[in-house]
Amino acid sequence: MKLIPIYTWNRSVLEFNRKRDRITRQPWFQGVLLLLCVIVAMLLANLPVVSAYYHAFLETSI
Repeated sequence: MKLIPIYTWNRSVLEFNRKRDRITRQPWFQGVLLLLCVIVAMLLANLPVVSAYYHAFLETSI
């Protein structure tokens, strides 16, 4: 059995971080993320299975 060298693992993590940073700094990224969150919230609010839990979550006091 051959183990993965730590350098290879670190390099892949750094490459992933660079790609993530490059994408999140794009001007359109925040708009797309907001749109996806709105779509998920609308689906959760309108699904009969989840709607009771979703509305109870919204009505909780902080």
